[in-house]
Amino acid sequence: MTVSKKTKSTTKAATDIDEAIGILIRTARKEKRLSQEGLGKLVGLTFQQIQKYERGVNRVSASRLVDISTSLGKPLEYFFNAEVFDGIGLNFSNSESATDAPVKGKDISRVLAAFGRIEDPELFNAAIDIVERLAAVNSPSKLSDT
Repeated sequence: MTVSKKTKSTTKAATDIDEAIGILIRTARKEKRLSQEGLGKLVGLTFQQIQKYERGVNRVSASRLVDISTSLGKPLEYFFNAEVFDGIGLNFSNSESATDAPVKGKDISRVLAAFGRIEDPELFNAAIDIVERLAAVNSPSKLSDT
């Protein structure tokens, strides 16, 4: 396992993992069509603090992540996505099949980062629809309500 300098830290500084979790927070928030201010109100924070979490500037404590997870309607496991962590050089999966997958963790991280930069909710949802349709090409039974 290769660990970058930014990933392993003895200080309380934010790491690549914090950035990956931040991207997932932003993605889930946009799926719910919430502003940073709206999410902040739900969890008792300012929009600036939500912004810092989403950018990976500040670390999210476990208890705060539970609050955010609950407010966004996501299971806590959503924020500990092995494919995302694989994309930043940490291999959390124990199975051989994860390394043989046609889409690697780094690709997933790039997609999540790109989704996180889409500001317009309509464009964000259109992008999700496109990705779901493309995924359905490989698995037609997974296409839902289209």
